[in-house]
Amino acid sequence: MARLSPIKDLYDRLEAVGFPRAYVRENILPDWWEDDLARDPGNRRLAELVISRTLKIPLPSLVEPRSPLTLEGAAEVRFKRRQDVEPPDLLPAVAVARRIFELLFACARDLPAFALEGGDPEVLRELILSRSSCVDLPGLLQISWELGVPVVHLDSLPQGAKRVDGMAFCVAGRPCIALASFRKSPAWLTWHLAHEMGHVARGHLHNGAALDVRIDFSSEQVEEREANLFAKDLVYGKKNRGGFKSARHITGVQLAAEARHLGALHRIHPACIVTSYGFNMAAWGTAQNALKALGSADGGPEAVRAALTERLDLESLVDSDRQFFVRAVGLPE
Repeated sequence: MARLSPIKDLYDRLEAVGFPRAYVRENILPDWWEDDLARDPGNRRLAELVISRTLKIPLPSLVEPRSPLTLEGAAEVRFKRRQDVEPPDLLPAVAVARRIFELLFACARDLPAFALEGGDPEVLRELILSRSSCVDLPGLLQISWELGVPVVHLDSLPQGAKRVDGMAFCVAGRPCIALASFRKSPAWLTWHLAHEMGHVARGHLHNGAALDVRIDFSSEQVEEREANLFAKDLVYGKKNRGGFKSARHITGVQLAAEARHLGALHRIHPACIVTSYGFNMAAWGTAQNALKALGSADGGPEAVRAALTERLDLESLVDSDRQFFVRAVGLPE
């Protein structure tokens, strides 16, 4: 018969708030941890301290075996979500993101002062275009970091945790953006990042953090419309706010060719034209085939990680924090 873990009660309570045992063992507790170590009260307390610090769960509730656990954040986060998703389903992603940014601020090199609020998307677009032929994900990441808004992509979340397109919130008074979509195309992440930058620039975080489960071009919510308009002006330019459509059915290869032509004409990345077309025409299969034809079907999370890595001194973190950070954002160990 399998030997019962001496901290099974702790694992069970953590799983009840969205953090299964496998995630806690692989991402939060140190690599050298073995559950049998918890038979010693001092070792168990060490595990509780690490978990409390990482997930912001009050230590007294972790110490008391019969105490239910709660995650911080539900009261202060405004969830912009589908009706079939409830706030508790999203709190694990929020908890991970908050800790990631706490650690990022502890090891970031020369992070500029925050300067995005009130930013004009047309001015930002022109700045990016002065450096590149179009607004793409690397250019958008560079501008966001330069304006003091760090960006991460959440690679590892607890199994069963609801993923979000993006979230913008403040940690220690500093606006931050976390992307967490399953989509891999840089074009989709360009849109998600531009939308979250819109929330930050328009001051939407003053009334609590904004968390988007699925970013919708057609949302009628005031703040979502403002963030969408900011993103459209930034990525596509004002004259192309309406996006791109077709009066006839076209194949993915044809869409890719047309996107190359229109992209050169309007200084828009061809893959961003494809994603706009996919949404406006509800032609997701065609859009995905076009992204493949353009060579832009993946690589988005890698671009976010590349921009992140060059700005950090990870060796300044203690081992357990560094382990959690690199695994959560998908950096090499």
